[in-house]
Amino acid sequence: MNYQYLRDIIVSMITSKDTSANTLSWFFYMLCKHPLVQEKIVQEIRDVKCCQENDLDIDGFMDKITDLTLEKMHNLHAALTETLRLHPVVPMVHIFFNSDHVIWMGEWHKETDILPDGYKVKKGDIDFAYWQMKIVSMAILRSFRFKLANETKNVTYRTMSTLYIDKGLPLCAVPR
Repeated sequence: MNYQYLRDIIVSMITSKDTSANTLSWFFYMLCKHPLVQEKIVQEIRDVKCCQENDLDIDGFMDKITDLTLEKMHNLHAALTETLRLHPVVPMVHIFFNSDHVIWMGEWHKETDILPDGYKVKKGDIDFAYWQMKIVSMAILRSFRFKLANETKNVTYRTMSTLYIDKGLPLCAVPR
């Protein structure tokens, strides 16, 4: 291990955790503002063939989610994409990582890169966080319907390394 390797791991962990978590916060905010979209995504979760068994516990449900399942989640993907369009969590610059250094948007030169856990990223692969966010969203939306705790509260950004929801996002989760 060298300095650059440790720096890349630390920056990647901080940035990816924050961007995914903040995107999911804005995503659930948007679903609360658009309950019909929330229900449409839940119906999509039910319609995906491998996830139809409602009697599965959460572990059984999660085991049935595959790459093919996630690819079929068109409404979920569209809602996440729209959330990112309306509420981008990275204020200005997109950064990518490889084992040598931080690279800025447009400077990706390698054909493939290997992350510290051994995962191979092909040239042009920049959005595998979508898969993580889809899995988390499916698991949560399968079991709960969400409403804003205070419908009158004005939700705004708090600018940090990413754009947080200022003062958090209190939600009410109602079991389905």
